[in-house]
Amino acid sequence: MRKITVAAALGLAVFCGGQFKNVFAQTNNSWTVPIRVKIGATDSFNLFLGVRPNATAGFDFGVDTVAAPPPPGTPYAYLALATFPNFLQADYRGPSNATFWSLRLVTTGGATSTVSWSVSQVPSAIPAFFIVSSRDTVNMLRTNTKTYVGDQSLKISFPTPVSVSSRPNSAAPELFDLRSYPNPFVATTMLEISLPAAQPVAVRIFNLAGQEIRAFAQNRPAAGLVKIHWDGRDATGTLVPNGVYFCRLEAPGALIWRKLSRVQ
Repeated sequence: MRKITVAAALGLAVFCGGQFKNVFAQTNNSWTVPIRVKIGATDSFNLFLGVRPNATAGFDFGVDTVAAPPPPGTPYAYLALATFPNFLQADYRGPSNATFWSLRLVTTGGATSTVSWSVSQVPSAIPAFFIVSSRDTVNMLRTNTKTYVGDQSLKISFPTPVSVSSRPNSAAPELFDLRSYPNPFVATTMLEISLPAAQPVAVRIFNLAGQEIRAFAQNRPAAGLVKIHWDGRDATGTLVPNGVYFCRLEAPGALIWRKLSRVQ
């Protein structure tokens, strides 16, 4: 009889025979992203991040898994917390506080690390899932592997899941729309809202860390097209750096997300 691993006992996804195997079904409030890190030719590490009900951004006994730090001078991969314990093999967040995870790669002699993952359990309402380094941003929903050189402090994040609802006497959410052009943009972009009825709307722009950097609001514009010009600056008037941003349209009964990219 095969032994039950700690990962399986906790209901995680495990890495077997070169493939990720999910051991519980996807739900919006309980899902896992298994990550495998291979450093150099021999060192491999299996890590797990995801969302669980009642989990927090800190360490949760019985949910998160501590990984003992390695001997000095050896390669290592772990999920980091700002507080003790800092070395985690599994880090779960609650649905309301799952903003980002920190993935650390400690190599020796500038070794190459290959990071691979499975996002099969990520709810379809999440429009993008990113792994961010100091050099680039990779959408984890579009690829499943990435190579890095040397020590790395990576951020894995996703925007707040899309939420759409309707209320009596309000326009149906599908009648709303949000477009931007040009996108990608170099300096400025136009945000264009299709509004089926006169009602208050707000547009908020977020960075990859989930921080709101700019907001626009109109009390009760007329039905039709509403145009908002974004000059690529945050609320302090500072030009935002090149990269990926998320724009959220808020109106009674609907939330709509769109991705924006600023390039040179």
